[in-house]
Amino acid sequence: MLFDINAYLGAFALRELRHNDVAGLSAFMERKGIRRALVSAAEAITWKDCHSANRLLSERLAGTDGNIVPCAVINPGYAGWRRDLEEASCGMGMRAVKLYPHWHGYSLGDGCADEVVRAATDLGLPVLIPVRAVDRRQLGWLFDVPDVPLADIIDRVGGRRVCQ
Repeated sequence: MLFDINAYLGAFALRELRHNDVAGLSAFMERKGIRRALVSAAEAITWKDCHSANRLLSERLAGTDGNIVPCAVINPGYAGWRRDLEEASCGMGMRAVKLYPHWHGYSLGDGCADEVVRAATDLGLPVLIPVRAVDRRQLGWLFDVPDVPLADIIDRVGGRRVCQ
């Protein structure tokens, strides 16, 4: 069974995404043999209040059959992140959390990152940390967002080597 953990719905600030609505993503998944996809709102990557994008994602997924699994994006640098995480998990049924430290202006070594990882873990939610949201060569002139160093991710998971 193929399970895509890096799918998005919605509009990304820097370029148009293909298959960015439920119908388009579902058709793409069918063509590629993907049975399930963990999906985040593309808007959440660049919005300061990324929980507004989580709400949009929840609305977009209303009535879907469960092959598209919602994933919240949480910004621990945003004042209401604890409330956002609780609402995403308990109120919206989000099944995981993604963090975008360089897009949201914090480091994985910051205390706020520790807090959100601990809170998500307490709720039974896996935490995903994408190395990049877009290839740096496609960022354009308005953004200069570096990749998250793999060493930072390894440190975040307690020094356990999770990949080669």
